[in-house]
Amino acid sequence: MTSRDLLTLRIELMESQPLIWRRIQIPADLDLAAAGDIIQIAMGWDNSHLQSFHSADPTQGWGKPQTGTSWYDQLALDEELEGQPQEGTTLGQALAVNPGTLFYVYDFGDNWMHRLTLESATPCPGGQCAARVLEGELRAPVEDSGGLSGWYDKLEEFNAEQPSEEQQETIDWLRWRSGDELDFDPMTYNQQAANRELELYFSLVAGDSVFGQWLRAKPSGVRRYALILASEAGITDDTPGARIPEWFFTEMVRPFQVLIELAQGEGIKLTPASWMNPKAVAELVDRLQWEGIDYESSSRKREHTMHTVAQLREVARMAGLVRVYRGRVLATKKGSELAGDEQRLARHLLNAINTAEKDEGLRDGTIAYWLCRAAGIEALSDAASDYITEVMNSLGYRMGPLGQPLGRHAVVHRSTVALLFEELARWHRRDSGGYFSKPAQEHVDEFARMVLQAPVS
Repeated sequence: MTSRDLLTLRIELMESQPLIWRRIQIPADLDLAAAGDIIQIAMGWDNSHLQSFHSADPTQGWGKPQTGTSWYDQLALDEELEGQPQEGTTLGQALAVNPGTLFYVYDFGDNWMHRLTLESATPCPGGQCAARVLEGELRAPVEDSGGLSGWYDKLEEFNAEQPSEEQQETIDWLRWRSGDELDFDPMTYNQQAANRELELYFSLVAGDSVFGQWLRAKPSGVRRYALILASEAGITDDTPGARIPEWFFTEMVRPFQVLIELAQGEGIKLTPASWMNPKAVAELVDRLQWEGIDYESSSRKREHTMHTVAQLREVARMAGLVRVYRGRVLATKKGSELAGDEQRLARHLLNAINTAEKDEGLRDGTIAYWLCRAAGIEALSDAASDYITEVMNSLGYRMGPLGQPLGRHAVVHRSTVALLFEELARWHRRDSGGYFSKPAQEHVDEFARMVLQAPVS
């Protein structure tokens, strides 16, 4: 077995009768955190509890010092459980400790024990490895069933011919908790659905997009949840190139070109308060036909009263297109090179939109915002607030001294870039009253998908 092999593993839920099992193919070079994601998807778990890998059977050591090596996810390590981090060991390396056998434990309360057996190792076809389920039988138990004994007790109640009131409550709970309120069938395993999710996992988490890079830095439970949101929002592994629509160049790229042009040579002189001088701002507004933007209608244009102009300069600085030097805004070498090539400038902006923001909270809030917009949820609506705060809560953000989950009216900050591009879409697609029109909504939705799918260079 080499690090670039594709492994065939048999996964068995230990002591299940009849046996709940899967046969999967999985790359040997995945770290154990990613391998845990694959097992979760293949089995059909929710990835909502702690999990661990062990080289020795953990059921053989109850009440005794553990033998072998254990690898825990970060949340478990934070609980001061003794073991190694999963991110530092590949699946192939872990399978070599106790040759060909590995144990996986999910939910330390219900203790779902899995035995992983290596059946074969072959070179990845074409050098490209991805996981998939080859076959399997029976759905995984419903989460929080109380372990195997609790699961089988609940199945007995589920199969009652004339259920009592108490049994009917159990039946209703199983259907609700499983998410299959109409089609819950404990004897059926949906292999096709598992493989669809695995395909999405490898196209996004293993890809080079902005969204994929962001996902890889998040805990496995968050990754699974975010993948579901991405699927619903139509996020794929496609990356924008020739597909960049014409409106993006005229409405989003052109303002940066004009700013860079004004910052060439001696640049744009700043006022004593470090704002761009009114003459330069007026020329920028005139060349972009921005008269009336930010509700500024006076002849003397001031950057400090025009937030879109101020945001444009800040985003250009963050993207490395302009800089401030000795009281002037100057075009950088990179900015000067890109200003004359709108295709390269467009790709640079798409890449910089997320990578330029260093604050993790702002990055997370911005990704949550892009996901919400990509899903087509109306801006500034209660539905949008609920969506964004739910994503932030899943990432572990809390508010107040008691650490309460974020509510609908919590303020979730997003980057200056997101604010700027939403304002530009609003400006170019405003209705007669100056409000965010339906075409503007659709433009921002399309732009959000472009941002999330943009390649990270």
